[in-house]
Amino acid sequence: MSRKNLIHLVLVAVVALASGIAFARVLSRFNPPETPLLAQETQPAQYRRVRQTTPTVFDSDAFYQTIIDN
Repeated sequence: MSRKNLIHLVLVAVVALASGIAFARVLSRFNPPETPLLAQETQPAQYRRVRQTTPTVFDSDAFYQTIIDN
């Protein structure tokens, strides 16, 4: 493989990688993930639901009532 072909191949790979990253960033703006993919795979749905409805200011009575209800 000649030097010119090698440089061309590297440039094409860099441009393809950059355009793929840009495309993924644009898609994530329109459809942002709710939770990281790893958390979706490892946590059951009931724990995700409790975590999303937990108030920002910690309210221990509501927290324990949520645990009792579930």
